Amino acid sequence: MNAKTDTMHAANVAALDRRHFMKASGGLVIAFSLVDPLVAMAQTAAGGAGNVSVAPPDAGRLYAWIAIHPDNAATLFTGKVDTGTGIEIALAQIAAEELDFPVERLSVVMGTTSKTVDQGPSYGSRTVRYAGPQIRHAAAAGRQALLDLGAAHFKLPAGQLSAKDGKVFVVGTPTRSISYGELVAGKRLEMTIGANGKAFSLKVAPDAVLKDPAAYTVVGQPVRRKDIPGKVTGQFTYVQDVKLDGMLHGRVVRPYGVQADLVSVDESGLKDIPGFVQVVRRANFLGVVAETEWAAIQAADRLGSRLNPGGPQAGQAKWSDWQGLPVQEKIWDTVRSEPGGDKTVAARGAVDAALASAKKVVKATYETPFQMHGSIGPSCAVADVRKDGATFWSGTQMPHQARRDMAKLLGMDVEHVELKWFEASGQYGRNGLEHVIADAALMSQAVGRPVRVQWMRWDEHGWEPKGPAIVQDLAGAVDDKGHVVAWRHHMWIPTTSNTHLIAATLSKGPEIGSTGQGGPAITYAYTFDNADVVCHGEGHVALLTAWLRSPAQFETTFAMESFIDELAAAAGRDPLAFRLAYLKDPRAIDVLRAAADLYGWKSRPAPANGVGNGKLAHGRGIAWVNRDDSRVATIADVTVDRDTGQVLVKRVVVAHDCGQVINPDGLKNQIEGNVIQSISRTLHEEVMFDRAHVTSRDWMAYPILRFDEIPDRIDIVLVNNEPKYPPNGAGEPSTCPTAAVISNAIFDAIGVRLRRTPFRAERVKAAMA
Repeated sequence: MNAKTDTMHAANVAALDRRHFMKASGGLVIAFSLVDPLVAMAQTAAGGAGNVSVAPPDAGRLYAWIAIHPDNAATLFTGKVDTGTGIEIALAQIAAEELDFPVERLSVVMGTTSKTVDQGPSYGSRTVRYAGPQIRHAAAAGRQALLDLGAAHFKLPAGQLSAKDGKVFVVGTPTRSISYGELVAGKRLEMTIGANGKAFSLKVAPDAVLKDPAAYTVVGQPVRRKDIPGKVTGQFTYVQDVKLDGMLHGRVVRPYGVQADLVSVDESGLKDIPGFVQVVRRANFLGVVAETEWAAIQAADRLGSRLNPGGPQAGQAKWSDWQGLPVQEKIWDTVRSEPGGDKTVAARGAVDAALASAKKVVKATYETPFQMHGSIGPSCAVADVRKDGATFWSGTQMPHQARRDMAKLLGMDVEHVELKWFEASGQYGRNGLEHVIADAALMSQAVGRPVRVQWMRWDEHGWEPKGPAIVQDLAGAVDDKGHVVAWRHHMWIPTTSNTHLIAATLSKGPEIGSTGQGGPAITYAYTFDNADVVCHGEGHVALLTAWLRSPAQFETTFAMESFIDELAAAAGRDPLAFRLAYLKDPRAIDVLRAAADLYGWKSRPAPANGVGNGKLAHGRGIAWVNRDDSRVATIADVTVDRDTGQVLVKRVVVAHDCGQVINPDGLKNQIEGNVIQSISRTLHEEVMFDRAHVTSRDWMAYPILRFDEIPDRIDIVLVNNEPKYPPNGAGEPSTCPTAAVISNAIFDAIGVRLRRTPFRAERVKAAMA
């Protein structure tokens, strides 16, 4: 959590942009500009002049990716952003490797739309997989360009030169060398390297000659992240710390019912608040702006922003009485009843006939609730909307898309809109970070000054997009030899990609975003002869829903990998051996066996022989997943307190195969974080709501895992970490198996199967009864 207050470690944006400008400029201003650099930097900090282009750079030019500075430091520019996963150092390693440059002297500018190419949003575990090759090719082209500059300097063919550690050497004469910084001499790297396609499909420098991965010396090494010291000492600058001269503070006033109409606003009670500036109203969007943050908080509170128990008549803003949410206890019936489109994942054999004739049939329904991101730091953005353009400071994971969205919201030419990216304290998935930009934009446009908007805790919990409630029906059958003869898995999945901006909807402005339809978030790999796997994809159901870590696949893996255990138990077989008997994917088999070896797995059926004895029951569980070609197998030990129902995860073993690993230490950190968060989602997290709005608006109503509940051990083994396997994503896959692993371990411990998350103590105790 970013615990700094508004007044602590205040960041002056002009100073920040001065630092970024010097890193990003390639010496251009120093070498060529007739404008005083400090004046130019002040213009940049203030948002720039209307006739100054803030368009992204040309992806086909080297300067769009690499800058070399006179002191022989370098900067990598990327449209991707680091949401806390450590991707900044991984991309730096990829660039440093191909550029033959010391990674410790390479800084990274991320996300700022005027400085970086649009490589697509940073989501879906796709950064290394898609942006990695783009940067690799650009850096390789950069190395060749530097060798060409060296050839001109030494008056030798480039083939007689080599590059290493930021210098060009004459082969066979190591004393004859020149640094990259001396070669570039403060100029911008204007060379054409070529590019085609857009975002994830962008191909950069297609003719660049790449290094043989067998010769890598930087990629694959546990290089330390540069952001950690500042974060642990409170010196890191988050977007929540950004300040501008003349900046005002805004807060959004929320309706009691999520789709209520704003009837009237009485502003008379706000005039005595010191520093109060203005109420901003546009259709159903209501905000307040003040000189200080405290004044904005007071003003919003007086208008009823806290959703006081008085309901729709509380405060001085009057809203219509809206009670349109479904009954929470019947949410899974609601999910089943929504219209949608079916997508077949697997259709083999004759499932109905096999079920009808089977010796033993097992049926189960798995239910998972709405869950939220639970970002510790509430969302924040700063907007400076002027007549000649607009500048935003944001921690969004999709800065280039947000730039286009804000241009549309404000009715501006996108060429006059810029987004400056700063990491947010509390940032991943589509939480409130995109929505708060729009809030700030509308308020800044109304008052004509820069406005900072930070959501309150009840804003974040109540209004950020959620992960949807999902219901899944499974049926399977085994014959008298314990072989699976039928498998049916039907899932009802509401959209995980409703990208409509709340402020745009409330203000009845242009439609921004789309609803999307829930898709089959599952990779079905089992080789059953008779299989029927169908996703009933749906649109909006009840609450605003968008992507939450490993969208929907966390839930579908819970059902699939729990039910395979149910069939193994029905057949009286060991859960690991049972899985291996129906898998042909060699990399899936590899991770399952690697996890079992590290854990010390002993073959036996579940539940354990000790069921029914002692206060604490012990069990083990196993599950695996293939998420976008990354395979993960997880095993966990749990204890179940028979008196209280409390479940504790004591040890977790993860075998992870995402192909060649860029930074093993960073990967292990991400795996550990995914395991801890997904344990929290499995044991504690459930969004509660009434007919009007979300009621889980603080940490008491939406508890998360506590420090004393974290596993004693998380053991990790990296599988198939070899150059012959291209790097794939690792941001999300290790999230997916956790709920199934814990469910299977609980069954192993107490012989009771839990099919609805979260596994809170009272639910476990009721199941035992």
